[in-house]
Amino acid sequence: MNTRNEHIYEFGDFRLDARNHLLQREGHPVPLKPKVFDMLLLLLENRGRVLGKDELMELLWPDTFVEEGNLSQNIYELRKALGETASAHHYVKNVPKRGYRFVADVRESAARGIDPAKEEHGSTVKSLAVLPFKPLRAEDRDEYLEVGIADSLITALAAIGRITVRPTSAIRNYADPTKDPLEVGRELKVDAVLDGCIQRSGDRLRVTARLLRVRDESTLWAGKFDESFTDVFTLQDSISEKVVAALALKLSGEEKERLTKRHTDDPEVHQLFLKCRFHWHKWTPESWRKSIEYGEQAVKLDPAHAPSYSGMGASYTTLGIFGAMPPREAFGRARELVDKALALDDTLSEAHEVLGAIKLFYEWDWASVGVVLRRAMELNPSNAGARDLYAVYLTAMEHADESIAEVGRALALDPLSLLINTDVGNVLYFARRYEQAAEQLRKTLDLDPYFAHARYALGNVYLQQGLYEEAIAEINKAITFSGREAESSSEIGYAYAISGRGDDARRVLAALEERSGHGYVDPYHIALIHIGLNDKDKAFEWLDRAEHSRELMMLNVNPVCDPLRSDSRFRDLLRRVGLAS
Repeated sequence: MNTRNEHIYEFGDFRLDARNHLLQREGHPVPLKPKVFDMLLLLLENRGRVLGKDELMELLWPDTFVEEGNLSQNIYELRKALGETASAHHYVKNVPKRGYRFVADVRESAARGIDPAKEEHGSTVKSLAVLPFKPLRAEDRDEYLEVGIADSLITALAAIGRITVRPTSAIRNYADPTKDPLEVGRELKVDAVLDGCIQRSGDRLRVTARLLRVRDESTLWAGKFDESFTDVFTLQDSISEKVVAALALKLSGEEKERLTKRHTDDPEVHQLFLKCRFHWHKWTPESWRKSIEYGEQAVKLDPAHAPSYSGMGASYTTLGIFGAMPPREAFGRARELVDKALALDDTLSEAHEVLGAIKLFYEWDWASVGVVLRRAMELNPSNAGARDLYAVYLTAMEHADESIAEVGRALALDPLSLLINTDVGNVLYFARRYEQAAEQLRKTLDLDPYFAHARYALGNVYLQQGLYEEAIAEINKAITFSGREAESSSEIGYAYAISGRGDDARRVLAALEERSGHGYVDPYHIALIHIGLNDKDKAFEWLDRAEHSRELMMLNVNPVCDPLRSDSRFRDLLRRVGLAS
């Protein structure tokens, strides 16, 4: 456990310098083992209240099972260092059957010019990451619950709108129990992290949690909970309220209501919803279908559970966006579900985000897309996904500078999001800022070289720069990493076409047309290769079939379409999409 902070604690003849991990008595160093020092610091930070034995053990050894004898030995060594005897406990008092309490008067000051009397404990915390809860025992892992509890806390704390909370997509990759939470906080660029451990045994939940300030590595709050699984809602509410108190946030009545809002009292429904959310965040067509299955089970048990309708709507929407289902089927079902969610609760930020995506990618309701997405951001200022979609909308509307600024705000909310990092590159690409776009996409691939979405985007940039060999290399890597077949990839077919490899392009085109005869293929993808081959008649023939392909919303800004712009049929296509009068 790392509990170092920047404060000085003075009691009796002793002076503890937390920053330098030093205990002195009348100016002379008092040697302490690291765990004994950490125990003393915990007792000082929580002076006046009893720290239970279990709580102390779990805070000192969060990822290791230890016997109570380890704790007793550390208490013995601490008392010995403080000069206490068996009959005289001036500093650390044993509370029978409960734990230990620091009872002496303490004078607290701060190093580096920080005055605790003038600075509230959490006043410097403006951003927070809630990390996946870790298992107390590896053999008892319940990944749904570990991520799900964090997801629920993120939703609750973000809803009050007083601090920036990193979204679940930002923290999912930090479930490794060996990862230092403070290091994670620095990677996520937040002021504080909420770190915890969880164990489910039968119908009991055992949880420890601590709120750490990243700047000085101090513990702002620590607590232990032992609840029935049926009281999982009480558990989540308690942790949320403790975090808010530690951050010294003064909430209004409405904010308090948002913090502890529940959509069901049935723990089984809640568990199914956590699984619905868990699979949506895995970001594959298979996981989105799994997410829908769990959402359906949840609403079967509770037909009024609005978040499950919204969660299923999100999965259908992404299936439609990425062409894993025919748009009419995917977006049609998504619209039914999100309308149901909003009819039950119109304060769900995620539901407004999903509705905005449907209006943007499928309905092309340009007059209301911005209104809906701004409402999502108003309900949850930490909703990075809604802000990212708003940037995409601004790009489609040819507001390049505003779009670049907006996607930058989305990235500030979720700086490690591969999707948002890629969208920064895409926004720059559509603004014809190719050098900047390539630089951004290479940075994205530094985060994850296997992220196919960014590889495709970088390939597109290279094509516009005339770097054909580099583009084809990137697109082929993207095809490999995404598990697709090169012979039916429109991206590689287009790259072959504009780089002069017409025969290769036609082979890809033939494979796509053959596939379209017995399954869904976005007609835009076939049109794309015809554009590259400069066959305008065939290109427009397939564009006319594209109906609500998501690619059509970028017609005004996509450089791929430049060869078509002088044709009267292109103007007619823009009118049908609603991008021209």
